[in-house]
Amino acid sequence: MTDVRQELIALLRRGERGALATLISRRGSAPGALGSQLLVRADGTAVGSIGGGCVEADVWQEAIDRIGGEEPAVLSFRLNGREAAESGLICGGAIEVLVEPVRRARLDCFEALAAAAAAREPGVLVTVLPSSPAAGEKVFLRVTELLGQTTRVTSPDVSAEAACTTIPAASRDAAVRRAAAEGLTTMGNERTSVVELHDGGQTERLLLEFAVPPVTLLVLGAGHLSREVVPLAKRVHFRVAVADDRPLFANTEVLPDADEVLLGEFADIFDRHPVDRNTFVLIVTRGHLHDEMLLEKALLTDAGYVGMIGSRVKIRTIYQRLRERGVTEERLAFVHAPVGVSIGARPPEEIAVSIVAELIAVRNGERT
Repeated sequence: MTDVRQELIALLRRGERGALATLISRRGSAPGALGSQLLVRADGTAVGSIGGGCVEADVWQEAIDRIGGEEPAVLSFRLNGREAAESGLICGGAIEVLVEPVRRARLDCFEALAAAAAAREPGVLVTVLPSSPAAGEKVFLRVTELLGQTTRVTSPDVSAEAACTTIPAASRDAAVRRAAAEGLTTMGNERTSVVELHDGGQTERLLLEFAVPPVTLLVLGAGHLSREVVPLAKRVHFRVAVADDRPLFANTEVLPDADEVLLGEFADIFDRHPVDRNTFVLIVTRGHLHDEMLLEKALLTDAGYVGMIGSRVKIRTIYQRLRERGVTEERLAFVHAPVGVSIGARPPEEIAVSIVAELIAVRNGERT
């Protein structure tokens, strides 16, 4: 869960009010990632960002103006000429930003979204966008049937959480459920989308926010490089687990930033820590034999990323041995080795930057 979501829930639990801005659509080279958010408190302080520049200042002012009200608004910005220059853009673009007052009555909805992500249960928070009589209403929908560990929906059966505000019946029909289910199927690397429902001559726009847990980075090896990678990965919102077979290294004193520290034999790590598409595996052990064994096992999992540190000679040697044991070229091509973005890194802290940069790129769909 992002810092914005954490602070939003904390703010509402304290009984305070604020306004939440969400980037709901973007075209061209507009700043900010789809779904990025800015939470503005009643005292004018804020957490998060939708991309900065003059647009963010305008959104901040709109948020301040709406904190005491009830109605949300969608702001449209076309960034070219002066606006593009002030936002630091070479080319212009266009964005839409939803600005909505948040109050304690909506707390259950935001908590439901956070709880589903924490429990790794797919779900969707649906918000009716302005231009509809139900503007601002929300409902959290939980998908009840999935195929394996993927987001491919085998049934559009989605039910509303009773604790969350219910969208009026006109909107809470099969079309909403289908849109939510299809969104989970096709969202790729996006965490939000806007869909349109057409009923007669009326069009209703819905914002879908998906309950997606943070990617887990499973670091195999707790040496000096891991100690640099872990805090960086945590800073950019990975959940981090570290495994090693040495008590001197695999402990929370050495790795205070890790969410989970696993002590035990490397051979059974994938039995002790299940791996799915939302898991990135980073192999940085102290020896070639460990690396080779772990790489072979990692390629039998559904990991969304597998990276291994090592010289090109070491990597070629390991790859050849795995080929001889039947590992396909397709699976070997999936491995990021040597691991990291090429930045001429030398000391561990620089290598850690290159590795985490690559992890971010894969998570954001910029690399495969």
